Parts: sequence; structure tokens; C-alpha cells
Amino acid sequence: MTLEGLRQLIDAADGEPHRFPPTLIYSEGWMLRLVLQWFQTHEAPGHILEFQPGATWFSEALLPSPFRPRHRGDARSEARTHADGVVGHFTIGSAAKADARLLPEATQLVITEAKMHSPLSAGTRNAPTYDQAARNVACMSELLSRANVRPPQFKSLAFLVLAPQEHVDEGPIREKLTKTSIEKAVRFRAQAYLGELDPWLETWFIPTLQSIRLEAIPWEGLLAEIANSDKAAYQELTVFYQRCLQYNTSRFVPA
Repeated sequence: MTLEGLRQLIDAADGEPHRFPPTLIYSEGWMLRLVLQWFQTHEAPGHILEFQPGATWFSEALLPSPFRPRHRGDARSEARTHADGVVGHFTIGSAAKADARLLPEATQLVITEAKMHSPLSAGTRNAPTYDQAARNVACMSELLSRANVRPPQFKSLAFLVLAPQEHVDEGPIREKLTKTSIEKAVRFRAQAYLGELDPWLETWFIPTLQSIRLEAIPWEGLLAEIANSDKAAYQELTVFYQRCLQYNTSRFVPA
């Protein structure tokens, strides 16, 4: 009864009367989960979201930051970063913490950031210029460092931003997804540590940045890829995507 009731609530999320904001269901987070689940269960040769043997995915993982506190109350430090989606060879800690750790034999690590109408965030409280793209790549470098897995070991190493075609075409997302922009932001962020992070920068961050693939991918392009081999899934996901766009244009207020 509980699962059936849950299914009924989900099916009625955009109907009348409203029981909760439809954005709890029709969101970039759930769109991403549905897409990742499809790619894990279907072949997609050559696609950047093709799952390698043994790879899995997880939503809302916590990535370790290289900017750890050096003492209690260290204003330079920051908390771990939430990743909308992680694909590859890794483990997840407790359900409460959801911290990600690379496996020693990892050959795939793809971090995805999902958007509908919001931009990449500009920075953090302690570092206003340390934008979301730079933060994710720095955390990926820290993941590699903690597992002692070198970038050349990876067959697939990427940071992707998934967003509507119109926002990808506008330019700001792609501007943040350049290696020049990311290196500048991370190096500036590291300056607050007065050289302490220079070995990490040269040994882990720069090699990771050199090897990583950075890309903004329209949701529409992913749907087109799915349509090539699964028309039924394409149609269902397209309906879901359109509702995500509809309910995320502005704050939802029940009638």
C-alpha cells in the first residue's frame, strides 16, 4: 500500500488538487537520475555517458575538498561539494554522509552538474571567484589524490554540465568550462594557503585538468541519443523534461 500510494502521488504531481510542489518531482535532479539510469542499462558506444564495465552511478554524492581547515574555525576552508551525479568506479560511505571514494582500479570518473534554468554558481562564501566548475574539478583532483590514482589510468575522466539547449547556447556555461578559467580560479583560491597547496596543484590538480574532458551537453542532445535506440523511453523522458521546464521557470505557488 505504501509503495502504491507513493506511485499515485508521483503520478498526480502535476494534477489537481496539488498536494506538494511539482518541482519536488519535476526537477533537474530527477531528470538526471532518469537519464543516468537509462545509460547504465543501455549500450551507448562512444558516448561520454557510456558506462564502462563495473561502473555505477550515484546522485548527491559528497566530494572531498582540497581546501581543508588547518585549524578550528579556519575561514579559508570549505565543506565538501555536492555532486548532482557521479558515474564511474567508486564507493559511497554511509547513507547520511554519502561521501565518494575512488576505487584503486578506477578507470572512469564522470561528474555531472544538472541545470534547468539556473546558472553555474559564482563562488563560495569564503572565495567569491571560486565558481562551480572550478570547485568540481578541484574536488575531482582531490578524489584522485586521496585514492592515489593517476589521471593516465582513466579511460573516461570528465566534468559535464547538463542544461537546456538555449542556456548552453547563451555562452556563460561554456565560458566557465574552459581549462584556462578553471586553472585561474583554483590557483587564486589556493593562494590563501600561502604555498601549502603548491605540491597538490602541480602533482594532482594540473595533471587532472590536462586530462579531463569539460563539456556542456544539452538535455535535448541526450534525449536524441536515447531516441536512436529506445523510442518509448525517449517519449516518456521528453514528457518529463517538458514538465521540468514548465515548473522550473519560476517559483511554483499552488493555486
